[in-house]
Amino acid sequence: MGREGLPPEDADTYEEFRARLSQEQAAAPTRAISPLWSGLVGLLIPAYIVFGFKGAGSLPLKLGVVVVLAAILVLAMRTFRRSERQQARSIELDRLQNAWQESLGSRSPSL
Repeated sequence: MGREGLPPEDADTYEEFRARLSQEQAAAPTRAISPLWSGLVGLLIPAYIVFGFKGAGSLPLKLGVVVVLAAILVLAMRTFRRSERQQARSIELDRLQNAWQESLGSRSPSL
């Protein structure tokens, strides 16, 4: 998944788990969707102008806009897939953290 360092699920202690978890969260990218949406909106306005008016653009211009829109659609699909993977990873790490906390809570105070 492109993580650096050791994965949190291989930790032997809760402190090690927390350290690896914070390292993984610090390395995670943020705001992956915003630049994509701004680029898409910036392209839709000229696309509306080119396709909206009859005879406003030549065939190569229209084909160029279609190709660029298709490329942005592919980028959007990849962004959403990455977002889904990050959300699944976050859920998995939350479950691991809950399991660690339960195992620490079930220990006897004499240990």
